[in-house]
Amino acid sequence: MSSKKLLSYAGKYLVAARLSLMGYIVAITEKEAPVADMEVRDPEKGRSSLIKVRTVKQEVVLLGVEATGENLDKELDRKITRPHVIVHLTDKWNDAKFYIVPAKDLKELAKRGYLAWLERGMKHLWKTKEEQEKHARTPQPLSVSIKDLTQYLEKWENIWT
Repeated sequence: MSSKKLLSYAGKYLVAARLSLMGYIVAITEKEAPVADMEVRDPEKGRSSLIKVRTVKQEVVLLGVEATGENLDKELDRKITRPHVIVHLTDKWNDAKFYIVPAKDLKELAKRGYLAWLERGMKHLWKTKEEQEKHARTPQPLSVSIKDLTQYLEKWENIWT
């Protein structure tokens, strides 16, 4: 099994353990379910929610979405439909940081990051009009930086249901 897959499993189980200790009922979905990584149920309210978990060791979180400027909103709306828990692991697993991000906020951060990347390229990297147009039409992997997620650090309440 790849180290990337093991990292993914580690993050899911850390999130499941944390939520379970908070009194939620957590069911991890079948492997590689496209819709969500787990279902979280609040037994007191009788409501549940599906969430995605992304686990990283680096400072950038790839979102599994590729887009161009033309289809940016459409692709984000299609692929990011659930709250996300970003698990940032260091060499010490017990120092993991959890960033709990609503889908609408994650889409906004990804969009801002893409537009900033595009603007930087237009100003500094791509000299000719042809280069600029080519890059603007080429689908790019969308991401967010851990630095941009600091406001979402450890806000576990009221997002699940």
